Parts: sequence; structure tokens; C-alpha cells
Amino acid sequence: TVTLESKKRARSESFESLRAVMSDPSVAAFEEGNEEFVKENWQNALTHFTKACDLSPTNIDYLLHKAAALSKVGKHEEAIQVCDGAINLNPSNSKPYLRKGMALIQCGRLDMARVTLEKGAALDPENKAFANQLKKCPPSSSSGGGGGVAVSNPEIGKHDEALRHLLAAHGNQ
Repeated sequence: TVTLESKKRARSESFESLRAVMSDPSVAAFEEGNEEFVKENWQNALTHFTKACDLSPTNIDYLLHKAAALSKVGKHEEAIQVCDGAINLNPSNSKPYLRKGMALIQCGRLDMARVTLEKGAALDPENKAFANQLKKCPPSSSSGGGGGVAVSNPEIGKHDEALRHLLAAHGNQ
């Protein structure tokens, strides 16, 4: 049974944890960054996430949010570097691989994106975001993988099956 005393103790502990969180300036900067991100104020979000990272450079969540904001302002190469830092901190966390893969796709480095996303997917096979991003990275036709060679147009071949059906319906003419 829950007693009045246990309720008071739980409430007190809750306030203490809230006070501890609010006294940490990195948490405050991170929360401000989240507020700006939701409002799609990407540059302001980046400023706050950068401050949070400066104050707590080993917090992977802060790094990943900074990488997301960097990508939103078109700084994909910087986002990749931030993700590499997060991967170095915890190579078994799949999230930096996903964020890095997405930034690599934006840079047109589809071969490298595929390798990165496959590593992340191996760490978190239940995460469907990896499969969704991998669809944007067709397997390389070159030997050796290219490791970052830009593919001119990822849409090439996307409609091949539909075209085959149309041709077949018209006697392949």
C-alpha cells in the first residue's frame, strides 16, 4: 500500500532530480536546442546543441542532435565528423551510424553510406530506419565499393520493373 509518507518521499525525490537536471547548464542548452529544433529554427538549435556539446562533450545524445541540426543547415560534412566522434565514444550504439549514413546520402557518398548503415543495422536489426535509408543506397556496381564515390542519380533504375511490364504489354516495342 502507498502511504502518505511514501508519496511525499517520491515527490521530494522527483523534485531533487528535476533540480539536479535544471542546475546542469548542458541540459538547459540541450532543452533549448530541442525547442528551437521543433520550431524548425535550425541555426538557433545548432547554437544550443553546440553549447550542450561543449559543456558535455561525451554525451552521445547531444552529439547526435548537433549532427541533425548541422544537416538541417546543410553542413553535412560537419555532421559526419560529429557522428564519427559519437561512434568513437560508443561503437556499439547504432544511432550515430544512422545519422552518419543519412548525412553521407545527402553528400552523394552512397557507397560509404551503405557501409555505414549496414554496420548500424547489424547493431540494431529491429530498427526499420536503417532499411529505409539503405533503399537510397543501391549496391555499387563498381568493384571495391568506391568508399565514397558520388553516384550521379540514385533514382536511376527505380522504374525499371514498371517499364518492363509496359514493354511486355506492347510486344517489347
